[in-house]
Amino acid sequence: MQSLPSETPATLPADPILVKLLQASRTTTEPIIFDDYGYTKSYPQLLFDVVRTWESLKQALHPSALDARGLVRQERPYIAAITRGGYEFIVAFFAIRALGGACIPLAPGILPVEAQHYVSIAESPALLTGESNIQHATVGA
Repeated sequence: MQSLPSETPATLPADPILVKLLQASRTTTEPIIFDDYGYTKSYPQLLFDVVRTWESLKQALHPSALDARGLVRQERPYIAAITRGGYEFIVAFFAIRALGGACIPLAPGILPVEAQHYVSIAESPALLTGESNIQHATVGA
């Protein structure tokens, strides 16, 4: 596994999209995200939030969900995410991708039983939620 250059706050895989995000964070520091939920973020802020979410998710996953490289096992690559659109989804997408996973976006209004159904079918090792959707992750836990 290649890593992004050591200036990053953590060692992310050298995924082409993540490399582009890192490059953009070094060249463009003004806000580039203005979403309907009030987030105004720059590339460096986005990269920081992605790394923080990636680290939290990696830490929360059971060790058996990860391979020797610290990536999600390809037998079960799907990680569900309940987020609002816009910035929360972008952070979730990049954090899951940094783990070598595939994001299953679920709508914020999904019923807990429906979310559980999709997580079960996909054999998702985790359910990532945005701040506004934490109740979906805790119901029935």
